[in-house]
Amino acid sequence: MDRKERILRPAIRMIHIRLPEDVHKKIRVRAAEADVTIQDWVLEAIQEHLKPIESKDEN
Repeated sequence: MDRKERILRPAIRMIHIRLPEDVHKKIRVRAAEADVTIQDWVLEAIQEHLKPIESKDEN
Protein backbone atom coordinates (compact mmCIF):
# COMPACT_ATOMS: atom_id res chain seq x y z
CA MET A 1 0.00 0.00 0.00
CA ASP A 2 1.48 3.32 -1.01
CA ARG A 3 1.31 6.62 0.90
CA LYS A 4 -1.68 7.94 -1.08
CA GLU A 5 -3.73 4.81 -0.35
CA ARG A 6 -2.97 5.09 3.37
CA ILE A 7 -4.06 8.74 3.42
CA LEU A 8 -7.34 8.06 1.58
CA ARG A 9 -8.26 4.92 3.51
CA PRO A 10 -10.40 5.62 6.60
CA ALA A 11 -8.92 4.51 9.90
CA ILE A 12 -10.43 1.27 11.14
CA ARG A 13 -10.37 0.17 14.77
CA MET A 14 -11.33 -3.19 16.18
CA ILE A 15 -13.23 -3.91 19.36
CA HIS A 16 -13.79 -7.26 21.02
CA ILE A 17 -16.84 -7.85 23.16
CA ARG A 18 -18.25 -10.79 25.03
CA LEU A 19 -21.94 -11.50 24.47
CA PRO A 20 -24.31 -13.92 26.09
CA GLU A 21 -25.07 -16.78 23.72
CA ASP A 22 -28.72 -15.74 23.31
CA VAL A 23 -27.76 -12.19 22.30
CA HIS A 24 -25.23 -13.49 19.77
CA LYS A 25 -27.87 -15.80 18.32
CA LYS A 26 -30.35 -12.94 17.94
CA ILE A 27 -27.73 -10.82 16.18
CA ARG A 28 -26.79 -13.72 13.91
CA VAL A 29 -30.45 -14.27 12.98
CA ARG A 30 -31.09 -10.56 12.33
CA ALA A 31 -27.97 -10.31 10.19
CA ALA A 32 -29.04 -13.36 8.17
CA GLU A 33 -32.53 -11.91 7.70
CA ALA A 34 -30.96 -8.69 6.39
CA ASP A 35 -28.54 -10.72 4.24
CA VAL A 36 -25.50 -8.95 5.71
CA THR A 37 -22.54 -10.03 7.79
CA ILE A 38 -22.66 -9.80 11.56
CA GLN A 39 -19.89 -7.19 11.27
CA ASP A 40 -22.02 -5.00 8.98
CA TRP A 41 -25.17 -5.51 11.05
CA VAL A 42 -23.42 -4.51 14.29
CA LEU A 43 -21.76 -1.51 12.65
CA GLU A 44 -25.11 -0.27 11.36
CA ALA A 45 -26.75 -0.84 14.77
CA ILE A 46 -24.04 1.17 16.50
CA GLN A 47 -24.26 3.98 13.93
CA GLU A 48 -28.06 4.13 14.34
CA HIS A 49 -27.71 4.21 18.12
CA LEU A 50 -25.22 7.08 17.90
CA LYS A 51 -27.38 9.27 15.62
CA PRO A 52 -29.44 10.85 18.45
CA ILE A 53 -26.23 11.53 20.41
CA GLU A 54 -24.57 13.16 17.40
CA SER A 55 -27.64 15.34 16.85
CA LYS A 56 -27.41 16.64 20.43
CA ASP A 57 -23.69 17.31 20.00
CA GLU A 58 -24.34 19.44 16.92
CA ASN A 59 -26.79 21.74 18.79
